[in-house]
Amino acid sequence: MSAGSSEASAAVNRELGLLAPAFRNAVEQALAECKARGLDAWVYESFRPQALQSLYYARGRTVQPPDKPVTNAASNLYSWHGYGLAVDVISRADGWNKPEAWFREVADCFRKYGCRWGGEWEMQDLPHFQWGKCRPSPSGLARELMRTQGLQAVWTAVGAGAAQWASFVPERTGDTAVDALQLAEPARTAALILHARFPSLEFTSGRRDKRGQAEAMAGNVVQNRRWIEQTYQHSAVRAKCQQWIDSHPVAQTQPVITDGLCSVLNACSDDELAALSKHLSGQAFDVRPVLTPDGEVIKQFIRALPKLERFLEQEGGLVRWHAQF
Repeated sequence: MSAGSSEASAAVNRELGLLAPAFRNAVEQALAECKARGLDAWVYESFRPQALQSLYYARGRTVQPPDKPVTNAASNLYSWHGYGLAVDVISRADGWNKPEAWFREVADCFRKYGCRWGGEWEMQDLPHFQWGKCRPSPSGLARELMRTQGLQAVWTAVGAGAAQWASFVPERTGDTAVDALQLAEPARTAALILHARFPSLEFTSGRRDKRGQAEAMAGNVVQNRRWIEQTYQHSAVRAKCQQWIDSHPVAQTQPVITDGLCSVLNACSDDELAALSKHLSGQAFDVRPVLTPDGEVIKQFIRALPKLERFLEQEGGLVRWHAQF
């Protein structure tokens, strides 16, 4: 259910790029239909993060006015907004202040493209439109799929675009945080999707040259001399790096260890390096772990990113979030 205009409106998300691909396509076509009919319909809200859902839930409870609650959902996973499968549509000129007849005409446009309208519910929600194959509210199965298999599994279950993941690129451009990672495809597209969905997420590493890789390893080896063999999958270059550490016990500082490991990497072939770390080819990125309840949602989203090969929550016993493609 839409919570309407609120003191949290500055946090409202209107990006269509965060919707399930098939639903996004339906919304875009419906909006074009509205425009052709002279209706100034626009999306006031698309995906709703948990932080905003919590603010909506507080209204009418711990935050007054209003005198009555505006939503009964404490979690965004009890609303299709939390899955990228619902939008709230209002008038660009008059906001929420349109008669029901106006919303009915907008609903005609959205129904044409397979969407369901909240105005048909017993408790009417006139601005609300969602993917037509969804029930009025997410079921326990939807929440379980989200928890265990991620967002893509939910989209697949309701036919909203799993097959279109590969071609789904958000509208966001000029994302300096992602550009700075110097990633190759498909890691770059995955990072754009992730950052568009969670703008406050901090990337800590992307593509590395040989010295950058050596320095990253050395920083951990200072704390744990077995870190390389405990972290990386077995390969010839992993063995060579660990052997250098073992044969140079007096190397104790990060700069000295970096120099040593860099000499090992410089002597390796490209194929050997590819077996060590996908950071070297720009096919991996790290993000700073989010150790709050929202972190679980973020991890589920990462696991559903297109063409993800591996996601690690720990490396060598340290809490690190690493995604590779």
